[in-house]
Amino acid sequence: MSAHGTARMPRANPGTPALALPLPLTHPAALFAALCAGVAIVLSVSFKLSDTDLWHLLVVGKATFALHRIPTTDLWTWAHWGTPQAAPSWPFRALTWLIWDRAGVTGLFAWRWLSTLAAFAFAWAAARRAGARGLIALPVLVWASLVYRGRSEIRPETLAAVLFACQLWILESRRRALGGSGWDRAWWIVPIALVWANVHVTYHVGLALTGAYALAERFDAWQEARTPSERTPRTSASAPPVQSSGAPRTLWIVLALSVAVSLLNPSGARLLVQPFQYFLVWRHEPIYRAIQELQPTSITAHWRSGLPLLIVGWPLLALWRAFARRVDLAELLLCAGLTALALSSQRFLGLYALAAAVFVARDLQAALPSLRRPSALARPWVRGAIAGVAALAIGVPEWTRLDGPLGVGFLPASFPAAACDFIARNDVRGRAFNHFHLGSYLAFRFWPERDRLPFMTTQPENSPPEDRAGYFQAISEPAGFAALDARYHFDYLLLSRPQSPGEVLQQVIEADSSWAMVFLDDAAEVFVRRAGPLAPVAAAHAYRLIPASEEGRRQLVGACAADSALRHAAAAELQGRLADSPEDGVAHHLLGLFALMDGRPDLTSSHFRRVLALDPLVPGVHMLLGLAALQRRDPVTAQLEFRTERSLHGPSPALDSLVRAAGGGR
Repeated sequence: MSAHGTARMPRANPGTPALALPLPLTHPAALFAALCAGVAIVLSVSFKLSDTDLWHLLVVGKATFALHRIPTTDLWTWAHWGTPQAAPSWPFRALTWLIWDRAGVTGLFAWRWLSTLAAFAFAWAAARRAGARGLIALPVLVWASLVYRGRSEIRPETLAAVLFACQLWILESRRRALGGSGWDRAWWIVPIALVWANVHVTYHVGLALTGAYALAERFDAWQEARTPSERTPRTSASAPPVQSSGAPRTLWIVLALSVAVSLLNPSGARLLVQPFQYFLVWRHEPIYRAIQELQPTSITAHWRSGLPLLIVGWPLLALWRAFARRVDLAELLLCAGLTALALSSQRFLGLYALAAAVFVARDLQAALPSLRRPSALARPWVRGAIAGVAALAIGVPEWTRLDGPLGVGFLPASFPAAACDFIARNDVRGRAFNHFHLGSYLAFRFWPERDRLPFMTTQPENSPPEDRAGYFQAISEPAGFAALDARYHFDYLLLSRPQSPGEVLQQVIEADSSWAMVFLDDAAEVFVRRAGPLAPVAAAHAYRLIPASEEGRRQLVGACAADSALRHAAAAELQGRLADSPEDGVAHHLLGLFALMDGRPDLTSSHFRRVLALDPLVPGVHMLLGLAALQRRDPVTAQLEFRTERSLHGPSPALDSLVRAAGGGR
């Protein structure tokens, strides 16, 4: 190769598309395209954190170092303190705490970026071993990263994803290796299985991956043994033939050893049965049906990432390869199995995306030569530019989503930081009841103070079945909370905002005069008993006018529209409480409404802009900003706000009428 890398470029027939042509990785054009893909993949996982499981990871990691042992009992809830529990993902929890303790949120994002790049680097290496040696693999990897994006919060599965992609690379490299001498790299899968069983409950996917390739190895041997008169697969220079370098039974031995070493974890078989417990028993419980990541994947909700096309395209490409070239049983098994898992539970989308990237890149590499291209596109820099631009452009719709803003940090309403500040400042202690997804942050903030720990965390499997059932009845049935309270005698409540569909607990507590709401913001509400040890907190901080439930606040707004004295008293109460949580969208929303009723459009706009800064997708706010603009006699701004409301939340007769009133027609 010359200094500019233009000599000895692979030649192809004029029908070979540009991105399907092989290009040495040392060529500057290939490096440019790879850099663009790397930047795009990092962007895909650079949205703000909101996953509440993070706080449970951190508190367990903190306890691991503080206690100098792996916790195998419940130290995170007051109700079940000391009861035995499995210790899943303990190395990752310890690692996460070290990162947080030394580097804070920046360190967490560094882990996100590095683990994602490592997983997709292994996927790219596996794709190249499978035959995808052209630059087309890079846009495909970025496409897969958009699907992977939703699983890139700080979770143990980010490490499991690296292990999965590494194992896939080992298996692809092994069956493409020529010759039978030397170390069989399949043995590296055994230590991967050991680590995987200790870091994430998806360890069984790694076992299934080994099993799929063991079956495919036997099937490939049968294909090779067919008579020459039967259909023979076509090969190309970019796609090495399938020819395992290992002994015929090696993968089966590796699989057996992988199962055995998976038992080498602090909880033994108790941990390994959890995925099967979930599938057979837990997933039928109401509390698990309410966990978003465990729900079936909505294809339409993921259109920006290209998931619908991937779900359809991968099976079609796999079938095309089976009929036009050669049956790849490993691909067919992985496509069927991982697609079924990804559709049944969002938890598996990340592993699905990595496997799809490998085989879609390989199959597109094989399928594209049937298309024609201009000969000028054979130039390396043209191909590199096309691949780089495609990698950067493909993610724009997903990266610009308002509900997943890019940035380093946390979504402020995703965890009850200000509520816990209030609890600490006012020495709120006792038996807490909490929405389970808030419990992990409560444990993180106050462990090891047992009288400040939650009732339940984001690990509901650590609570007994009767408490899981009682919890769900408490939040969803009018008499459910009273029954649970009769058993546990709660002192204070930490409840989520906003309410989920079907929940009635806020309305029940609001109607019970024995409870006082003492804190309210976008993330949480805090209630204490008016009688008992927390009576001074209730006396000093109870809201008098602002209701706890959303329905109650709607009724208050209606009453305030007709009663200016009530409106001004409610506004004064809210203003006095903004010091508890300055970034309180609930307070700013109500204050904006009250200012609009008072005919103060500038103050109205100020409050509603604060609401949108906290959550740009709150329905109705742009419409209210448009009404404020009309009060200022600014029809141009009013039209813009009304049209923005319509584009974000859909048309309505009321919006259409407002647009016409502002002089904008339809």
